[in-house]
Amino acid sequence: MCFFRSRRDHRLRYQRPKKVSRKPQVPPKPPISLELRNQQAQSPLFGSWFPAELRIAIYEAVLGDLTRLTHIVPFSDGSERVGRRRCLDTGCEYPTWQHRCFDKWWIRRGNGARREVVVWSSDKLLSMLLSCHRIYSEALDILYSANHFSVKGAQGLLEMRSVVPDLQWDAIRYMNISTIFLMPLSDWPPEYPSLPPESRAKWPVACQAIQKMRGLRQLYVEINVHDAYDRTMSAKDTELFVSVLRPLNSITVPSFEVELNRVLPDTVLQQLGKTTFTTIVKQRPFNPTIFLI
Repeated sequence: MCFFRSRRDHRLRYQRPKKVSRKPQVPPKPPISLELRNQQAQSPLFGSWFPAELRIAIYEAVLGDLTRLTHIVPFSDGSERVGRRRCLDTGCEYPTWQHRCFDKWWIRRGNGARREVVVWSSDKLLSMLLSCHRIYSEALDILYSANHFSVKGAQGLLEMRSVVPDLQWDAIRYMNISTIFLMPLSDWPPEYPSLPPESRAKWPVACQAIQKMRGLRQLYVEINVHDAYDRTMSAKDTELFVSVLRPLNSITVPSFEVELNRVLPDTVLQQLGKTTFTTIVKQRPFNPTIFLI
């Protein structure tokens, strides 16, 4: 009797499993404790002699900054995470979506075989929030109400919406959206994975998300429309303008401005009727090293 298997039988029995591409592993969130929280009454910060108004002023000074944009940068590794970065290009003349603040870096972990996408920021903005549960509960809404957020296109806004709870979404006061639409329409599919160009399928969905922001006070939308062939405007182009601006016309905000790089044709204005926003025509220089058009 032979106790040795042939090499072929051995290969059939012990085949290596096929490699399956896995979604990046995100550390699980710790369980929420149901125990009664310590109110930190012994701390001078929460003592009866320390006014709550002064404590709120401290939170606003540490967490807020309305002098520059806070860019929301989605990770591009499929983890559905987003990062944030205070604007580094405050004097940049390019469209906001071309700011270098939206850059991401690949870093190697361990022996270098595994790489991760990192949105780098050194401002330690969340340090105070994570130092104490009472500070977190009192100051979380201030993080959203005292900053001027900036997103790149509809995808950036929808990614931000997916990670922000409803209460904090309603606390946002200031929002900036920068995007680009390309013509002619026949050359670009309506659903596009990432900007540029803008996804015409996601744009109305993003506008609906903005419409539900109950606390929004100021909205600024930068829209750059570029024609790949420098053609004169046609009826199809009028259709593009209407499809882009009509969803915005359903948003009501006390201060609402839409920046365009082209003058709106009369036919577009007639189809839109009375608008809820003010249009500004502004020609910005373009950085072709980021996106060649």
